[in-house]
Amino acid sequence: MIEAVVANKCDIGIAMMVMQRIGAFDEKGSFVDSHRIFAILLKYLIEEKKMTGEVAKSFSVSQIIDKMCKKYGLILHETPIGFKYLCR
Repeated sequence: MIEAVVANKCDIGIAMMVMQRIGAFDEKGSFVDSHRIFAILLKYLIEEKKMTGEVAKSFSVSQIIDKMCKKYGLILHETPIGFKYLCR
């Protein structure tokens, strides 16, 4: 994927594994992990889409989300690890 992203001058390449894992590569072929993807999407939803509300994250997700929620005045719900806790 890295080679394809760089060779085709793509802005981003996104890989998902059965909707459970996600990763991306930027235009230079650098890896963007799921924690950064979450932070980027959260920032986009808040700053560009002007969305507000509450945020839910698993215990294992980066503390950057906690800091972002505090910065933007959003309520954060932290769940145990596992999608079954985030579904509801």
